[in-house]
Amino acid sequence: MKKFCAFILILSMLFASLLLVGCKEKLPTLPPVPGTESPASEAPKTTPAASPLTETTGEPSRESETERSPADTQTGEPSTAATGSSLSETPGVSPDETTDKTSPGTDPSSEVRSVSGAFYSDTGTALEMELDWTVEKQEDGGCLVTAKVFLNCYSLYCAARTNCNTVTIGDTDYLYSTEKLALETKEEKNHVELCTVTHKIDAGEVPDELYIGASWLFLGKYSKVSIDTLEASGKVKLK
Repeated sequence: MKKFCAFILILSMLFASLLLVGCKEKLPTLPPVPGTESPASEAPKTTPAASPLTETTGEPSRESETERSPADTQTGEPSTAATGSSLSETPGVSPDETTDKTSPGTDPSSEVRSVSGAFYSDTGTALEMELDWTVEKQEDGGCLVTAKVFLNCYSLYCAARTNCNTVTIGDTDYLYSTEKLALETKEEKNHVELCTVTHKIDAGEVPDELYIGASWLFLGKYSKVSIDTLEASGKVKLK
């Protein structure tokens, strides 16, 4: 009986010791006394690094939200997206559309020129035909040709010439007549107009070169030189 009681007592003491150890493990750890803990045991304080944009504006940087892709990196050449946006800002013009600013008859390679000049006959005497001409470019792309025929001489007597004189512009002939001439000698030559002809050439039909000529029927002698017809002609470059 004594042995049994002693065994019960030992079990009770062992149970009490086990209970005491379990309670000790569950007791809360007391905070350290200020000033007694070494600096090495203090956990380092970590402060999250703030981007310059967060510091100045208070808003997160777009770099932190979405990683920049290689296409967003600016190079020396504009990207395709930038080119498309710049073209779309211009109303009515698409990337595949081209505007032709040249109208028919005004192409620089075939534009009509406004020119003027004169041709002269060569009779070997003081009797001379002068053919003055002008070419004026028109707004529609065509041109207007004006030819004036003059007679230069000292004294001259000649009967009328009816529909036997010609002005030629391109492939077109114009007949003209002259009245009786009685010209006296002067210090300078007489300068007499015989006729004026105008000729219109439509746009698209203007040649690169244009023939302009004139003739006047004389059938006489001047300074003892027999002359049948006075002629003056030449080609004019229009383009």
